[in-house]
Amino acid sequence: MAPDFPALAPSSRTFTQGVQPVTTFETYSGLENRVLLGANQARLSLALGFQNLTETQFNLILDHYEQAQGSYDTFALSSQVFAGITDTSYISPASYVYRYAAPPSVAWVSPGIASVSVELVGLVPINNGPTPGQLQATAFSFEDGEAQEGVFDQDIRSTDRAFDGAKSAKTRYAFADIKFTDAFPEIDAQYYMWSWRCYAVSNQYLTYFGTRDVVSGAGWDIKRASSTGAVGFYGSSSSANIGSDSSLLVFNDWNHFYLQLNWLNGKNSPPEVSVWINGTLIGRITPTVPYTQPSGTNASIGDFRVTRGNSTINLSRYYDYCFGATAGAPLVPMDQATIVPADIEAALTAAVI
Repeated sequence: MAPDFPALAPSSRTFTQGVQPVTTFETYSGLENRVLLGANQARLSLALGFQNLTETQFNLILDHYEQAQGSYDTFALSSQVFAGITDTSYISPASYVYRYAAPPSVAWVSPGIASVSVELVGLVPINNGPTPGQLQATAFSFEDGEAQEGVFDQDIRSTDRAFDGAKSAKTRYAFADIKFTDAFPEIDAQYYMWSWRCYAVSNQYLTYFGTRDVVSGAGWDIKRASSTGAVGFYGSSSSANIGSDSSLLVFNDWNHFYLQLNWLNGKNSPPEVSVWINGTLIGRITPTVPYTQPSGTNASIGDFRVTRGNSTINLSRYYDYCFGATAGAPLVPMDQATIVPADIEAALTAAVI
């Protein structure tokens, strides 16, 4: 980061507010869906005019431009830049930094006296990290050559089939699972999202998914009864029914699952839960079941686990295109009847950190 902008009071300022990072998706039916990808405005613009500067003064600006290596480096603005302004919250939001949008322009008005024009762009500093509550996503890939150690606890890659790319994650044996560590980027966020594709060959399907301490039973998972298709939320030893997916699944093909959790009462109470399968909402509930937040080495609230939960039948399951995400607001309303899986995946891809 370059030194602060020189301590000079401008004769004029022109400020243009930034834009919100919004991605717009148009569905095949012609509907428009807008996704807010962050809480901070981008590309704030500030033009400064300095009249009748001495040679010593305008050289401070030219030297600073060299120190910032042109538009490469960012810097803070000195308080003199805002001289005469009482409220600077819009023109210089907290923690924002600036860079040069163009080289300074110097116009001499008399020997040793010049006017200087400066154009700046306001930015959220990269080293501050994402803003709390911003939509952030983690993407999990199972291709060769990608660092996967510590991402999921079973290095099971299959070339049998894949939804995206050449390989997918595979579970075959009874109670085999895949644990995705640090799946949810901001564990204090109010909303958790999990999107994934799953391929199965029979109704002995995806049985558990969630975050549970396998020793103490603390945490949550969502269990599907393969005989009926009933899906329930489990906390401790009790369950609450969410809905049924028996008419929605397609076997011998890829299915899309999307889950949203709203921790409206904090992480020590069951969350509001909505589950979509192949674009259809199967249910939205706020469970009233015993619940203890997971802790320790067997489960973390930021992890996610998918499980082959049948004790006798060993049938392969394939998982691909997996995303974990967090935000201060839901990606879609918790009661939205239908979603477009490709739109969900596009929004999460755009939010990968």
